[in-house]
Amino acid sequence: MVRWFHRDLSGLDAETLLKGRGVHGSFLARPSRKNQGDFSLSVRWVTPPGPPASPTPLTAWEGDCKKQ
Repeated sequence: MVRWFHRDLSGLDAETLLKGRGVHGSFLARPSRKNQGDFSLSVRWVTPPGPPASPTPLTAWEGDCKKQ
């Protein structure tokens, strides 16, 4: 198993893990709990102060990902 794939991690736990141990550019992937067969990609992205960015769901199809 690779270190960036987490089979049993919730979205909140992914955020906590990346905030606590990640650095800019750290990422992890996990199966989506809302959409079976899809995956969630969480990335620690340090931005200048301002309004927070909204999450971007990704959908896999034919081996690629698309932004929803």
